[in-house]
Amino acid sequence: MEEISAHRREAANSSVEDFLEAVAAWVADMDGYFANQGAEPPVEATWQLMAMAIEAGLVYE
Repeated sequence: MEEISAHRREAANSSVEDFLEAVAAWVADMDGYFANQGAEPPVEATWQLMAMAIEAGLVYE
């Protein structure tokens, strides 16, 4: 969360509530993200997927 505070002006979702809502929304819609990338959605949760969700939470609306 320190990074979010440090880059608050860059993040579209600068409050914790907005950030967590955006992460949840991205996870709910991630099948579409992977389809647009021409990739299969992951079957299992991985740390890479978690990192993608966190990164998306900063900007996803």
